[in-house]
Amino acid sequence: NVAVLDDSRSYCVGECAVDFREVIPVHQDWRVGTRLVVGGLQSSHMRHLNGLYAIVCPHKRFGHPCLIQKPSAANQATLWLTLCLRFEDSSKSNIHGALLEPRFLTP
Repeated sequence: NVAVLDDSRSYCVGECAVDFREVIPVHQDWRVGTRLVVGGLQSSHMRHLNGLYAIVCPHKRFGHPCLIQKPSAANQATLWLTLCLRFEDSSKSNIHGALLEPRFLTP
């Protein structure tokens, strides 16, 4: 089965069985090993990550990509798409990695 995402590719709207011969790649920006730049974070405890480079990696428990429930979401049953990232310079980020929504990442 695969997760079906909304038009903005932010959250899961359903699930379906798929024949992988019918799958058409849209892009490859979120593949494991891809280098991305973080941007657009506004919270005071995450803002310092803007402009930093990070590498997409599989999450140790959830794999890749991660569908998580956001406690702050109105509908807590909604699963949101996130990517696990390992920061290239953890001395600047003060953390080794993070789960971020793709809207905060650019190639």
